[in-house]
Amino acid sequence: MFSSKPFILTRKRSTSRNAMVVLLAAFIGLTLALHGKDKVGTAEKKGNFTHENVYSNPALGMTIALPGAWQFFEKETQKRMGVGEKHEEPSKPDPACKGPFCAGTEIDVALLSKELPSKGAIFLIGYKVPKEFLDRRRYPLKMFAEAMANDSVEGGNWIISAPLAPCELDKKPAYRLLVHKPVPGGEGKGFGYVAESSGYVFLLVGTVPDIVSGYPEQLQSALENMKLSAGMAQ
Repeated sequence: MFSSKPFILTRKRSTSRNAMVVLLAAFIGLTLALHGKDKVGTAEKKGNFTHENVYSNPALGMTIALPGAWQFFEKETQKRMGVGEKHEEPSKPDPACKGPFCAGTEIDVALLSKELPSKGAIFLIGYKVPKEFLDRRRYPLKMFAEAMANDSVEGGNWIISAPLAPCELDKKPAYRLLVHKPVPGGEGKGFGYVAESSGYVFLLVGTVPDIVSGYPEQLQSALENMKLSAGMAQ
């Protein structure tokens, strides 16, 4: 059986770790209004809102109908709010790197509920992996899930509620990891999913402060009922 160790050694650790730990831990009780927008990647990779509650990502063929109104959570807005990653200069590709994540993330999108205080945040990162790593007999999706989800929780203040387990997103194989943040420190819930679509392997993370009765379940249900069709050719 293929070991997950090469995935951990060759991927961009800071990106996937922050995508789970920082992005889960930073969005409990957000209260600031949002304004301004960045240009993040190409339009099909960033996606768009067809309605205030419907997010679509053409590159992944992904469509999610969300509870309530949502908007993009831009990097500059995150910086003003004191959350997210510290600015780092992009690293040059390592010519010796042979793993599936060597090229880094091609999709990096954040969404935030428009309500104040915010009810939740969603983060999506995607890797366009080389064709040889799409062979699921040699490289099972679980290996990607362990590298992108389980390993990313280490060192955070979140507690695993349910271990990494197989699930389905639009009848396609996926893996889910559920976490929670106990009081003191702000009670919250988080759910992460690893799946693949259109040659991408992606990590989708939803996090909510557990202050609105039933809302964590609503957001989790919305993510798990996403639609995944064939994405746009890259």
